[in-house]
Amino acid sequence: MYRSVLDNKDFIAWSHEGVILLVAHNELGHEEKKETDSYGKEVRRCTLYPGLCCRDHLDAAVDVDNARGDDLVKVPFLELCPNTWLVAPTGEATQVVEEEQFVAGKIRERAEALQKTLGAAVPIKAYAGLKDLAAQADLAIEEDRYTDALTHLAALGKSVKVPHAALKALIEARLTSIDEDVAYEFEDARDDAKLAAADKRAKIEKLLAAIDIEVLGARLPSHAAMKAWCAR
Repeated sequence: MYRSVLDNKDFIAWSHEGVILLVAHNELGHEEKKETDSYGKEVRRCTLYPGLCCRDHLDAAVDVDNARGDDLVKVPFLELCPNTWLVAPTGEATQVVEEEQFVAGKIRERAEALQKTLGAAVPIKAYAGLKDLAAQADLAIEEDRYTDALTHLAALGKSVKVPHAALKALIEARLTSIDEDVAYEFEDARDDAKLAAADKRAKIEKLLAAIDIEVLGARLPSHAAMKAWCAR
């Protein structure tokens, strides 16, 4: 993306709500200047793309090129500087053609067209709440608190009138993880020859009650399996 786009006041105002910007470059040859950060510490800043030092920009480029870390999207490398990409929540990277990346209005037009294919935009002010629900769900999953985990995931699914593909994928991945653990506990209890029949039934009914929560309009597959077993 060209520097003039990042300096465009209208683009800046829109980008705060419309996109998350990541600027990377793959060289250290740009001039840097010394500044004082918000903590009163002296830092170095890149003069081409202010805000970070050149080393931070280079590290970002390395991560993007190699897609290191969880959920990072690999963006194709081009011998073209600058080059601009739109990365959708689904992980798809689409290039903004060279002549359009210099025009703020064109970049915004492309981003808004992409958003229309994904569903209605979610206000940035809602992000903190969505992130908190996901974090609480992850912690509950880690601690095998199935009711809490499913409750948080159900709230996450209902937080958007029509959940986007990326949000559905995030929720469904966690549901799969929970279902695998629940299915293991169910089968372990069901097949335990040393467990008295009454105790076995009580244990499985307790597990069934713990996951009796709809998420994205359905219950876990193991819910039906346990319900069928209890009915027999």
